[in-house]
Amino acid sequence: MDWKQTIKDIKTHRGMTQVQIASAVGCAQATISGLELGTTNQPNYALGVALLKLLPKRAKARPNAAQAATENVAVQGA
Repeated sequence: MDWKQTIKDIKTHRGMTQVQIASAVGCAQATISGLELGTTNQPNYALGVALLKLLPKRAKARPNAAQAATENVAVQGA
């Protein structure tokens, strides 16, 4: 999953800032920044799912987006 693009899509299509995204998904703004900059490669499973729920419908419809999300979201702490 391209998390950099996911954050950009949320910001562009929903008009949200990193702070607003972080608040909506229950993480720190620094985590969202890391994902957008590529310094953080994978969110934990719960954060990944929460971010995907913020995607606009047309971005969710991209080919293989759902499959890629389930395959590439790291489960941490398991």
